[in-house]
Amino acid sequence: MTSRRKDLPARVLEYGRSRGLFPTEGTLVVAVSGGADSMVLLDCLVRVRGALGVGLVVGHVDHRLRPSSGADADFVETHARALGLQSVVRRADVRAAARERGRTLEEAARDVRYALLAEMAREVRAGVVATAHTATDQAETVLMRLIRGTGPAGLAGVEPDRGDGFIRPLLCATRDEVRRFARARGLPFREDPTNRDARFLRNRVRARVLPALRRLNPRVEFALSDLADDARDLHDWIGRAIAGTVLREGPQERRIPASAWFAADQALRPYLVLSAFHDLTGAPLGLSRPHVRAVLRVASSPPSSRPAVLHLPRGVTVRWEKRGLRMTLGEPRPRDRRR
Repeated sequence: MTSRRKDLPARVLEYGRSRGLFPTEGTLVVAVSGGADSMVLLDCLVRVRGALGVGLVVGHVDHRLRPSSGADADFVETHARALGLQSVVRRADVRAAARERGRTLEEAARDVRYALLAEMAREVRAGVVATAHTATDQAETVLMRLIRGTGPAGLAGVEPDRGDGFIRPLLCATRDEVRRFARARGLPFREDPTNRDARFLRNRVRARVLPALRRLNPRVEFALSDLADDARDLHDWIGRAIAGTVLREGPQERRIPASAWFAADQALRPYLVLSAFHDLTGAPLGLSRPHVRAVLRVASSPPSSRPAVLHLPRGVTVRWEKRGLRMTLGEPRPRDRRR
């Protein structure tokens, strides 16, 4: 466990090392939006880079969602230059991406941001990208998923290491701690007005729910982060228990053999469904509980009452056949011909 008595850079270093987040050599990209969290993460990593033994590159994505986004990019580039660091900036039309992909602006911005940061990492030959998620972000994520309805996979929240080159070494500190550090260091940062937009659930949780919970437990962010760690351990154990069960039958098809389905404990069958869907679409949390229950009903219904096909999100269809449960990606949904 990381000691909260240490100063923040030392805590970030200890937290990252204890979880094997940092590369042992080469280059690390620091994702910097210009907000307080990312500016503090950058400052911490600059102060411990001698101990890390890696080079730092600043990465910034301009989503072009606000008139001031160009100024944010200039601010980040100027700050990186003052630190003697290379910076890489990418610009994207997130609104167009949202329309093309049928995603919300928030979802499209996240997808585009991670794709462009990964592109930057390849360009500068960096092993990992560090993002500035805090323990408060973790707490908000867990609460949002509880509100919407979730299971152990959702309670796991955001991972310190996503497994795809993205790490989150600032999960050891709350947003309040980060802000105090920024003030003490005199760090400049820019405020994103969308963080106060009450249309977004995260902002309502941030402004209303978390403050109420803090009055009951001042350490609630760490309590929820510990819950996320426990849920992640449980989910990892489930993953090991069902490993090798889902078969890949081409790039757009997955099958859970009937023998494996009936051999599995009923409590594990929902995770077989989630695992197959994740492997097929790349979306670890793409199915809601009603979707999973619908698939379970298909598998348990007698053949006479079983639907021929079940349609799931992201263009996935499900069929129960003699060989087991088959998921297919990209099969067109039949149009409703009623007028």
